[in-house]
Amino acid sequence: MQTMVHITSLTPIIRDYRGAIKTCQKAFNNVNNEPTERGATSGAFQGNQAGPAGTERSAYRIFNDWATETLKKLLVLKQKGELGKAVDSQASFDEWHRGLVASLAEYWSAHAHPAYPLSRKQLYKLVNLFVKWLRIKVEDDVRAHIEKHGHTTLNTPTVRRAGELLGDSTLTPPADDKDFDNWYHDTQKRIRDFTETHGGSPVIVDVWCRAASLGDPDEDA
Repeated sequence: MQTMVHITSLTPIIRDYRGAIKTCQKAFNNVNNEPTERGATSGAFQGNQAGPAGTERSAYRIFNDWATETLKKLLVLKQKGELGKAVDSQASFDEWHRGLVASLAEYWSAHAHPAYPLSRKQLYKLVNLFVKWLRIKVEDDVRAHIEKHGHTTLNTPTVRRAGELLGDSTLTPPADDKDFDNWYHDTQKRIRDFTETHGGSPVIVDVWCRAASLGDPDEDA
């Protein structure tokens, strides 16, 4: 349940976000405006390759192949009328999301060079980009569940903007990859708590953050 707040007590950046919610919701629900093959641009793989120079399967190809296989499985659930139940509450969505994270981690380990692991930061980013891309493949009710229960893609440009929104200039992913999962879930909760007060959802925060990016919003510094 969202809390009402006096507009005069808000910072300029929060007022900007609140004023852009409807525009961001419209952009998310525009299923005819998706330029990527499976949710991620080639810029999403900056600094996280699948192997040394000359490796046959690039990081971009491995991700797209995983996404294609995953989509086939999800379409079977859709045909059975079971996909909606997998994402119709925050708890069920988060469980489904954890399964996607584990699936991509396993697929990457099986197909990338063993000396080129996928960082947890990249792993979560790619899953969230894929989940957001799914909006063009699902029915309206499932799209609405993704909009409501989905996560913010916490890559460099988005984290910087989200930190401004939360009033936290120190918001940054941990240096140690082993600490990323806890930081990720804590930050998702902070963003969801923010939207409970100010409207929208973490996915809408994601759309708003990415709209402000001057470069490729999928890239990481």
